[in-house]
This record gives sequence, structure tokens and C-alpha cells, in this order.
Amino acid sequence: MNREQPAPPRIAVIGPGKVGTTLAILLERSRLHVDWFGARDPVRAAEAASYLVRPPAVCPPEEAVREADLVLLTVQDDAIEPVCSALAKAGGVRPGSAWLHCSGALPGSVMANALHHFGCPVGSMHPLQTFPTVEAGVARLPGALVACEGEPNAVSLALRLAKAIGGRPIQIGSDRKQLYHAAAVLACNGLVALVDAALTLTNAAGLPESDARAGLSTILETTLDNIERLGTTAALTGPAARGDAATLNLQYAALRSENGPVLAELYRAINLQALAIAQRSGRLTLEQAEKARSALTPS
Repeated sequence: MNREQPAPPRIAVIGPGKVGTTLAILLERSRLHVDWFGARDPVRAAEAASYLVRPPAVCPPEEAVREADLVLLTVQDDAIEPVCSALAKAGGVRPGSAWLHCSGALPGSVMANALHHFGCPVGSMHPLQTFPTVEAGVARLPGALVACEGEPNAVSLALRLAKAIGGRPIQIGSDRKQLYHAAAVLACNGLVALVDAALTLTNAAGLPESDARAGLSTILETTLDNIERLGTTAALTGPAARGDAATLNLQYAALRSENGPVLAELYRAINLQALAIAQRSGRLTLEQAEKARSALTPS
């Protein structure tokens, strides 16, 4: 007996920038078409729509959400709540439509005050990936973790969409989003800042920047490969892993005297975490770890 398949949701993307356009392309490839791009700048939205085989209609946001079963809000974090409020006041929200935003830091509940009057379930889906360009996003998002949270009906839809775009969907608690996104900030933005700090030091040591970047890239690739294969505990090397208090003290002192407090405290914080890993794994005794920590105490 053939059962009739449910009709695919009619989808509107509000704010079709790099993230929104990437999602629309990947959804189209999975045969979930985006029907509307809602934007205040029709020229940029039309440019985004041109990426798709079946371009969505470009219209103001209040028109885009009027018939949509699912609204994907891909605007900046500080615009999510105001945009929802404005659309609700404009009277265009379709009752019962599901709303998802793509912020890593904010829960879906930031949309609740504006949308619950219309019976709209709210949630979020955040791809753990960077989007420097649409092309890069399309290439890199498949296989990436996609964190989903919110109200049950919204989460169910978010998990389905995450799978459709080739992501690895995972559900997280709404009250854990700040911790989740802080982890993403450390791993992504923190790595950029850390490498920049390392380049500052190689420059102070007299290395040409091109050589330093090439050398650091090599050791970064090796380290990331070790983390993926072995985990952080086994991948940890260096003075903290050995409990080398003398080296830690000499380098911390050198940074404090020559490079100012920011780089010195960055070095201290990173090595305190490294010492915790080494102690947790049993490579250092409590006494060895405490001796090394004392070497990182400002005098």
C-alpha cells in the first residue's frame, strides 16, 4: 500500500548572506527548495538567489514569511529579536510556522516573545563551521557538526534539515549554548589569535614572516592530526607536559619583560591548562604540577 509522502515545507530565508545562501544551496541539492529570500536589499538578495538552480523569489521579509512553513533567520545575532518583533508587528507571520535561527550563542527562545502569540515553535541550528565565502561554506559544511536546540517541534525540524544539508546533527540543551559557543570561539577564533601571538614572537625573535608562517603551519597541521588521531591528552607535548618548571619560568619572564602583559598572560593561561591535562593523565604528580604552576606565578 502506497502512503502519500508529506509535502516538503515551504521555506523562507531571512537575511540571505553567506550562511543563508549556503544553506539554501545545500537544501536545494537535497531537494528541499527555498521558496523565498526575504531581505531589505533586493540587489544583494537577487545576487544570492542566482546561486540556486531554482532561484527563490526575492521580496521584503514580511512577504517572505507570510506563506512559509519554515523560516530560517540567518541575520546577525543582535538582529534576531528585533527582526522577529518587527515581522510579528507587521502581521505577516503565518500561524504555526516553525522558526529557526543560526546563531551559535543564542537559544531559539530569544524569538519566543514575538512569535508564541502565533503558535510558532522556535529553535536554532548552528553549523560548527566558518563561512568566509558561499563557495567555501558549500564545500565545508557537509560533514560539520550542526548543533540543534529549542522547542520539540522546532528541534525535530532542525535535526532533519541538518541531516539534509550533509551535516552531523546533534541536540544540545538550550541552557548550554553559551558553553558550546565559547568552545567554538576558543577552537576557531582562539586559534587565529594564538597563531597571531606566535607570529608576534617569531618576529621579535628575528624570523622572516614567510618562514615563520610556513614553519608554524607545519607544526599546527601535525598537532591537529595528532589531536584527531590520539586525543588531546596523548597529543600534548612541550614543557608543561614534562613538568619543566625552569623552562616555563624563563619563557614567562621573557614575555613579561619584552612583550607586555597580554602575551605573557596568554602563555600562562595556556600552560596552566596544559599542566591540568598532564596531571589528569597521570604524566605529572600533584607535586610536579604544583611546582610547574608556581613557575608561572607573577613575581
